[in-house]
Amino acid sequence: MRVHRLNRAMAVAALAATAIVVSAPAAGAHPRLVSADPKPSTVARGPLDHVTVHFDEAVQWQYSKIDIEDTKGHSLLNGRPQVANREAILPLVPGASGPLRVSWRLVGVDAHPVIGAYAFGISGGAATGGAADLDTAIRRMAGSLGEGRIGSGGLNWAIRGGRSLEIILLYLVLGILMLRVFVLKEERVPAPGPGAATVAALESDQGYRMRRTLGITAAVAMPLLFFLYVARLDSAVGNVALGKVIFSSLGETWTIKTVLWVGIAAAAIYGLRPRGPGGVPLVASPGRARQHDLLLLSLACAAAIAFGFNTHANGLSPGLLWTPMMFGHLMVTAFWAGGLVPLLLVVFPTGDPGRIWPAVSRYSNIMTVTVGLIVVSGLVMLFRLLSGNIKGMWCSDFGVVAGFKMAVVGIAIVIGFINNRVVAYQKRAIEAPVNKFRPRRERSIASLRRLIVVEALILGSAVLLSGALGETQLPSVFKGHFFPVDLQENVRPGLFGSGCQ
Repeated sequence: MRVHRLNRAMAVAALAATAIVVSAPAAGAHPRLVSADPKPSTVARGPLDHVTVHFDEAVQWQYSKIDIEDTKGHSLLNGRPQVANREAILPLVPGASGPLRVSWRLVGVDAHPVIGAYAFGISGGAATGGAADLDTAIRRMAGSLGEGRIGSGGLNWAIRGGRSLEIILLYLVLGILMLRVFVLKEERVPAPGPGAATVAALESDQGYRMRRTLGITAAVAMPLLFFLYVARLDSAVGNVALGKVIFSSLGETWTIKTVLWVGIAAAAIYGLRPRGPGGVPLVASPGRARQHDLLLLSLACAAAIAFGFNTHANGLSPGLLWTPMMFGHLMVTAFWAGGLVPLLLVVFPTGDPGRIWPAVSRYSNIMTVTVGLIVVSGLVMLFRLLSGNIKGMWCSDFGVVAGFKMAVVGIAIVIGFINNRVVAYQKRAIEAPVNKFRPRRERSIASLRRLIVVEALILGSAVLLSGALGETQLPSVFKGHFFPVDLQENVRPGLFGSGCQ
């Protein structure tokens, strides 16, 4: 009865954690300019008393800076900007004219600061010259613009490494749990008896030990990664008090993620506690183990939702469409990339062909369907993030990293297809009553294991690229059809020398 009461309490806690994560403020990716008045690379008729800019997501204005400058770098602000959520109204000094530049250092709600700017002109006054001269001056100013990064190279690489670690830990935990819930659920139960119960507990015991280690590692890593984000934030605007950030919306998401990982570690530790004669763990009972796995999966899903709040896709609108798509993409990718690890570390070590082939076969059958969802959802979100501007694929770091990630996933799909064929052939060979070409099971299992190792290594590379992609700037050609010059990354020659103009 005590175990059932605790399981019910854990179920309520998991549902509450999911509700908190879902209802928390959406932590978008990197704020980007979507409209401005006057428009970039245009000449407005003077006089003007203000400039208005709109960004695609909420800005943490208390940590951000925005200014209007002339060609000599002198500020032309006439007082404090009026800011609210995604908009800023910048008052201009009377009589401002000529080529001007709006520049900013913005911080989104995920604590990722970015630098950006655009140029425009105001006609009127002796200093402006002719319309052609003003247009030339605007384009000269715009030629040196582009979104930039803030913080030292070492700090940014540390954040990329921490984010990659977070993705790896999340994928492994989700992969282990989904493999147990959806693939190993049909495992045959050994005959009753103390010895059989101990044997049945070995696989579960090993899985819970892995989840305990992963949960503790992530629970320790989340605060450290948050401190790195705060350090980069301080380098962006200076004098940022840690306490102020912790008790803001920036700290809320990281607190939730840390609590969820602590819960995952605690649940795994609880699952290993002796509950029967001879020190048999709680997970020795198949029914209790499955119930416990479902509770852990609820916590891991909540952690996946919280992680999704720190991705580029969360900045897309409408959120009711793109947020579930991102969550689904995370789940099916974790089942693929993370599920291979427990196959290698838990299923294959048994050495029992009667357990290995059915498990791998069920896993392959599920992946045959879900791999299409991974590819389609990934391409759709990438195309949306590029706003349909395919040039961004080779004119920005974001696009180049995304392209390499797609290539790596493509190679993994080929390896997975080969694995699928091997499993299908072995299944037919086992079912055939007489087959002189029937392979030796030991050699086939060894070959299959080598293929899965290769597939896991390739997908691990894609996971590391995902970490880099999450901390890579979106292309400044995000709205290239609207901003013809100002936000082009024309300092980059483009992939394969294709050019980015």
